[in-house]
Amino acid sequence: MPNITELVLIAMIVMLTFGVGKLPNIATALGRARADFKKGLAEAEPVDITPEGGAKAEADGERKPGRFDQKVDDAELDEPA
Repeated sequence: MPNITELVLIAMIVMLTFGVGKLPNIATALGRARADFKKGLAEAEPVDITPEGGAKAEADGERKPGRFDQKVDDAELDEPA
């Protein structure tokens, strides 16, 4: 936990860097960002993870992640590029 001397020093550096006139704008922006972040956490939208195409993609012979494709030659993968 910072003591009062460290807080005063940080405040002086911030005032010198941004100027006294911009401090309210910075505080407002930080407050809005914090509120938007909390709102985003509370209103998490569900994510649809079903693959596009469903059974049709498997019937068409498309390669699916996590499946072994026997058409790929392992020797081609071991050669340096």
